[in-house]
Amino acid sequence: MRAFLFAAACLAAAPAPGALSVGQAVERVESIPLRRGYYVAADTDCADASNGTTTLFKGDGFYATCTTRSIERTAPDTYRLSETCSDRGEPERDSIQTIRVTSDMGFAVVADDGSTWSARFCRQQDMPEPFSKNDLSDLLG
Repeated sequence: MRAFLFAAACLAAAPAPGALSVGQAVERVESIPLRRGYYVAADTDCADASNGTTTLFKGDGFYATCTTRSIERTAPDTYRLSETCSDRGEPERDSIQTIRVTSDMGFAVVADDGSTWSARFCRQQDMPEPFSKNDLSDLLG
């Protein structure tokens, strides 16, 4: 029994895949390495995008109604994004998301329970209105 508990303790102490190695600290960064623009749920065609399947990445965070408080790199491909958001007259709310970058044009949001929502970049002209007609110059720089 004692050997089993020791082995279990050693396994529990092993770093998660993709985690920073021992001695590497969580690092504050200015942005997440993704292309700026619209991202659509991975299982939705760009031409079929809707408000429910689309998010806007503006360089330092998501959503036009959110202000980024901090971004921390917690693993080589994983970031913790802290934002304050407000939706048209609603009280401000804090949001903390774990973002796993799969490429410069794809990511997954990892929930506390381990479930994920994946999205990929869509060119604006490949999306339906109003997305294809929105002027994003102020948000995307």
